[in-house]
Amino acid sequence: MKKVIILILCMLLLTACQEKGKLNNIEQSTKTSNSIVGTWYELIANDSTNRWSFSDDGSYEYVKEYRKDEKYNHRGSYVIEDNIVTMTSDDGGEYGKYRIKYTDYGIKLMYAEEAGRPIELYENKQQLLETSPNYYKTKTYYKTIADKDGYIIEDGVLIAYVGNAKKIRIPSEVKTVDAIWYGEKLKTVIFPGTMEKIDVTVIDGESNIDYVYIEEGVVEIEDHAFWDAYLLELHIPSSVTKIGKDIIGVEEGGISEETKIYVKKNSYAHQYFVKEGLEDQLIFEEPGNDLIAIIVAVIVVVLVIGVSVAIAIIVKKKRK
Repeated sequence: MKKVIILILCMLLLTACQEKGKLNNIEQSTKTSNSIVGTWYELIANDSTNRWSFSDDGSYEYVKEYRKDEKYNHRGSYVIEDNIVTMTSDDGGEYGKYRIKYTDYGIKLMYAEEAGRPIELYENKQQLLETSPNYYKTKTYYKTIADKDGYIIEDGVLIAYVGNAKKIRIPSEVKTVDAIWYGEKLKTVIFPGTMEKIDVTVIDGESNIDYVYIEEGVVEIEDHAFWDAYLLELHIPSSVTKIGKDIIGVEEGGISEETKIYVKKNSYAHQYFVKEGLEDQLIFEEPGNDLIAIIVAVIVVVLVIGVSVAIAIIVKKKRK
């Protein structure tokens, strides 16, 4: 019986800690009871919001948070009479008149002089976002569940990448890529040999990716794997022995003239692209080039260190 009581107490304590964690994710309230004063959020679509701020000194600010430019942002003053707020921007133009209705989530602004859909303003931004049916498919949501490197991986499937790196190597635990590439800076993606197979449409025209490297170990590339991706470089190893239809190309037809395809001479990939009529866009990667480059780099480093040590010895002797 004592063990049961202890178990129940532990469960209650754990629940309390979880609830506290949820509360910590909610912004501190700026709301004044039955007052428009505070900061409020309006949902535009998905995870795009506008921010409305009303100060107790009679000033307001309107910001379109989803836009990088400030073209549509404005500030001004407001007055409230008979529960109607009238906003006047700093340039003297009247921004609008709205009848105020207070709600449990924030306030609702209803057009006072014309028909129109009410503007619903939430005090808590996260609560507002979760009212959008498409929120759970957005970059904003994915960022809340990504690991420290920006990956969302579930059961060996790469769901999305939301990191800030320019170059990434997909983690070896990933066996399948069904990803949305939200990394705005991302230009280079390396597919590890542990994947064995590159799936259908792993990269498309929605990404900013220019360079794709496939490591030795991958044996198959499925249909349309990089269709409409406008890649500058695609590197395919000799381990690939099966390639599907139209793995690279653009909607307009054919393949971008800027795309270069790197293959090993006489490899399966070499023969495949010759049959596809893309021989002019092939560049041969000779086996051992990487090793030679590493050896050369090591020799250069050793020489630099040797010269530096020699100069230091000479300078030391001269001082004596």
